[in-house]
Amino acid sequence: MKNTTKSQKLDILAFGPHPDDVEAGAAGMLIKYVRAGKKVGIIDLSRAERSSNGTKELRIKEAKRATKIMGVAVRENLNLPDALLFDSQEVRMKVFEVVRRYRPNIVLIPYWHDRHPDHATTGDAVFKALFTAGLTKIKSKYRPHRPSYVFFYRLWYDFRPTFILDISEEFETKMRAIKAYKSQFLKSEGYISTKNTENDFLGYWRARHKNYGYEIGVEYGEPYLSVTPLGVKDLDSILPNYS
Repeated sequence: MKNTTKSQKLDILAFGPHPDDVEAGAAGMLIKYVRAGKKVGIIDLSRAERSSNGTKELRIKEAKRATKIMGVAVRENLNLPDALLFDSQEVRMKVFEVVRRYRPNIVLIPYWHDRHPDHATTGDAVFKALFTAGLTKIKSKYRPHRPSYVFFYRLWYDFRPTFILDISEEFETKMRAIKAYKSQFLKSEGYISTKNTENDFLGYWRARHKNYGYEIGVEYGEPYLSVTPLGVKDLDSILPNYS
């Protein structure tokens, strides 16, 4: 029998292990797409309930605030266990259902090598689930689907970017979305010192994006990695890379 369950099409879907990861790594691209009239979504795998600072309830409020700042149309949480994410059948099946339901053209996921194990697991598990989502013999209430584009975004550990996106016009909004997570990036009474709260983390984040911008001759840049070559039809939309 033909599957007739209706899905909701998104232009771009970003996955993050915790609320705030997508903002930190890929908010520039999401904001740019929203401003272009595209439909954008975020899937958080966990509620970050084991974070050193804040509470699960507070993180939910912060995520709602950041979502509104970016203008993202859809945000969901898969309620997987924070700090205990593993590449498992449960994770892959939850991701696969989401991908089939939203049918994104572009998927963004964190780089698979990172200091936080949840970041690494998310990059690895989601990438594998994207393949599974396209297999016709695995049945679900939604039709099989694979995105046309998959890009990895940077959190902590660096990589050599396949491309750097010019986010000069989107950067300040990206910073507002990051700062919506006050419990994680701003010092408050009784906070526990972490890498996110010490040594001017927000200043470092600004400088890092400034550095990527310098690499492509703009004010601010956001790096992305593709595991396959990118094809181009012409050079008209590519920024100059030699002078």
